Amino acid sequence: MTGRSLRLVVADDDELLREMLSGLLGDLGYEVVAAVGDGAAAVQASLEHRPDLTLLDHRMPVLTGIEAARQLHDRLPALPTVILSAYDDVGLQRAARDAGATSYLVKGCTAAQIAEAIEAAYDSATRPAPPAPPAGGRPGTARPPGSRPSPFQRAGSAI
Repeated sequence: MTGRSLRLVVADDDELLREMLSGLLGDLGYEVVAAVGDGAAAVQASLEHRPDLTLLDHRMPVLTGIEAARQLHDRLPALPTVILSAYDDVGLQRAARDAGATSYLVKGCTAAQIAEAIEAAYDSATRPAPPAPPAGGRPGTARPPGSRPSPFQRAGSAI
């Protein structure tokens, strides 16, 4: 159990994996509000259910997980998104980060790593941005108002 009951949308085109992942997430204390089989359905379910986080497979029909993450980031910028992929590929990790995903997990990770990535993604999205440095602070350290640091995570550790 995680101690928090976060509401999740899960998207994976492999029905068996989607069901297993949804069951695992339920066992970890999360509420899966929608489990869908493609990226477009993930975007629609996220707009409809307003979950605390989305967990998206990378390779899916209609929209890939990265394309869905980009649409979600544009439409629900505060929604944290975790990409789940069979590929431990730095280029895909960068593309996921650039699309607005908060974390990237490689399939085969443990339940603890999934929970760690979900918790870290949620925490980074809900943590308030630190205050801007005072006038005369170090150049280049101030961020635009309302922006947050983006600690992109891979399998639970920052990359």
